[in-house]
Amino acid sequence: MNLSDLRTKSSAEIDVLATFIGSLSGDPMSFITSIGSFVDRAVGLIPRSSTFADTPPPGDPATIDGLAEQYENAVLAAEAIQATLSTVTASSLPDALVGVTGASATQVLASVNTLVGSEIEGLRTGATGLRDYADAITAARTAHHPGADSIRDGQRTIGNISVNPWAMTNPITGAGEVAGVISDLIRGAGQILDGVSVCHEAYDDAWAAGEALQRALSDSEGYAVLAGVEVPVGQTRLDVLVSRTQFPNGDPDSSVLSETEWANYVQNWNAMSDDERERILAAMEESGDPAVSALLMSAIATGAGSSSVLALADAIKNAPPGERQRMIDELTNLGVGDNGDATVNGETFDQYNNKTCGSTTLITLAAQSDPFLAYWLQTGELLDGHVPDYLRGLDLADAAGLDTEDRMTFLQQAVQDRANDLFPGPVDYPNVAGTAPGGAVAESDRTGTDYHIDWTNLLGGDSGRGPALTEAADAANSGTPVPLLVGPSDNTIPQHYVLIIGFHDGDYEIYDPSTGETNSVDEDIMLNGSDEPVTGFANWNQIYAVVNPS
Repeated sequence: MNLSDLRTKSSAEIDVLATFIGSLSGDPMSFITSIGSFVDRAVGLIPRSSTFADTPPPGDPATIDGLAEQYENAVLAAEAIQATLSTVTASSLPDALVGVTGASATQVLASVNTLVGSEIEGLRTGATGLRDYADAITAARTAHHPGADSIRDGQRTIGNISVNPWAMTNPITGAGEVAGVISDLIRGAGQILDGVSVCHEAYDDAWAAGEALQRALSDSEGYAVLAGVEVPVGQTRLDVLVSRTQFPNGDPDSSVLSETEWANYVQNWNAMSDDERERILAAMEESGDPAVSALLMSAIATGAGSSSVLALADAIKNAPPGERQRMIDELTNLGVGDNGDATVNGETFDQYNNKTCGSTTLITLAAQSDPFLAYWLQTGELLDGHVPDYLRGLDLADAAGLDTEDRMTFLQQAVQDRANDLFPGPVDYPNVAGTAPGGAVAESDRTGTDYHIDWTNLLGGDSGRGPALTEAADAANSGTPVPLLVGPSDNTIPQHYVLIIGFHDGDYEIYDPSTGETNSVDEDIMLNGSDEPVTGFANWNQIYAVVNPS
């Protein structure tokens, strides 16, 4: 029986046992005629409960530790490669190591170093996750032992019950005999109930450990930057190496190109004519900056035409030298994540009032994968007339001539209005209530990735955050942000939107639109909430819903 079945069946058995014990309350004399049936039902508990007594949480900690050791050995091998790389200088590399996008030998060498360092961090993360899982399975199996012992004690108690019908029907001894049998039934069934409950908790702990391992391995895989990456037409593996290692501070979750963006880029690039590709490659080579090349690839991923992509290249080239790097950071992802807080033209991108947290979060989500949207936020201009998908249907003429702050306000209001226009007719979700959850899903879909909402805590209910947050970690590790609804600890209604933009080493990176800041929130708080205000949740306490990619 697998762990999922053990959890489900032990939970159901707990309900059966509690019902049976409850049925034994009352006047002992009323059970005289049916006491045999109660004993038979109790005896029937024995084979079912034996399943749990005989089955500890599955998993061999020694085997799991062996896998962790393999990861750790791979780290040592990669560190040796990194040490060798430190002795290599760009001047010692042949000119052939430049690719066709214009990256210099120095940049190729830096990308190789980044790649090896990323692999090392990923392997370490995987090893730690496996070690933690082995420890958790050991603890769960140890915790299972007293549960199994209690089940067996209960089985013996029930198995030793003796029913004497003559004594039970005797007016003098009957009440005492029945009371004794009922007492033994309650005691035995209670021991089994306690034991099954302990076993169920051990299964739950093992399950939670498995989810934590999934998140850790997803995190580890996120550092395998070039795994299975397709080389586009007319480019080389070196070009792929340099473009795919464009992420700040060694954090691939903040990569210029997410996995989805890269796949879209390759498809759109391969569909271009040779002339279009040559002109864009020339612009990449002229920039001399791999981050710009990656940004242009991100622009191609949106489906924009080559003339719009070249217009973006010109805009970056013509930016004042002192503003160029900030412009690149903001065009990439509004500067969120390890680059710092979200900004537009250096101004913090945060909600303009306490009802637009949702639309601000959704704009930030969309800007992660559309530099044309970020450029419009910066300038109010459409490059080569290209309207970003996220802006389609909005009356952009109303934003003409606005300064940066007013333009941010305009878009927050416009996106909130669109998100709250859920149904045909004059009645919309009221803006005074914030952004409709259904509208948030629809707005997230506009990024080209389908989303759905996982309610994890609402009106006193709790469907479990583990699976939803495991999905969210996997999405963030592939570069796809995930909106969250958070709120108070009293399980009433959500109050605020935030955005997961990364996951590493048990911490979720959260963009908070109330401040424009990015904060780390550890896994335990994400899963269980907190009695204290959580900074990353704008001082709310727990998650109510996760808007995950489908």
